[in-house]
Amino acid sequence: MTKYQLLYFDGRGLAELARWLFAAAGQQYEDVRMKRDDWPKYKPTTPFGQVPMLTVDDDFKLSQSLAIARFLAKRFGFMGKDEFEEARCNMVLECTEDMRKLYLKTVFGDDASKTAAMEKWEGSERDEFLEKFERLLSANKNGDGFFVGDEITVADMGFCCLTDSFASQSSLDWGKFPKLTALRDRVKKDNTKIAEWLAKCPITQF
Repeated sequence: MTKYQLLYFDGRGLAELARWLFAAAGQQYEDVRMKRDDWPKYKPTTPFGQVPMLTVDDDFKLSQSLAIARFLAKRFGFMGKDEFEEARCNMVLECTEDMRKLYLKTVFGDDASKTAAMEKWEGSERDEFLEKFERLLSANKNGDGFFVGDEITVADMGFCCLTDSFASQSSLDWGKFPKLTALRDRVKKDNTKIAEWLAKCPITQF
């Protein structure tokens, strides 16, 4: 039996998508959540001094969150059914990452930079991204399914995992994005394995 270990800090952050993939696949793994003070001990064991890090069977080590997500998605059957669906999954993942980078500017930095970033984020950036995701979803089976094909993929999980970070922002009107709202329910509630993970996952600061 393949042995998986996921190393990250005690938070959702960049490791959470991998955890969703493990959950959706019903795959057992070791979820190692280190304390900040333990990082110097673990850092030399990583390929590039970064986490998350996935270890497979004690010898294969992989860093970079999207590389980990793609590896797991392909192994567990969440990367599409052919090269076209795989390419579309990759497109959604990359666009999700672009959105995440803009959101992080509102969280990290000095007060002035965070305030400026938040004004842009809530002023237009966030909703412009969501509008594009809504159109992309609507173009596939009238938006009543998933971003890619007719089954859940890493694209859907990646989008929902990210938007959980800011879904409760008071300025965000999910009523403007009915297809995306329904997608979030399909992924987080209708998928029983992901729903079970969300019900039991640790509550953390990030």
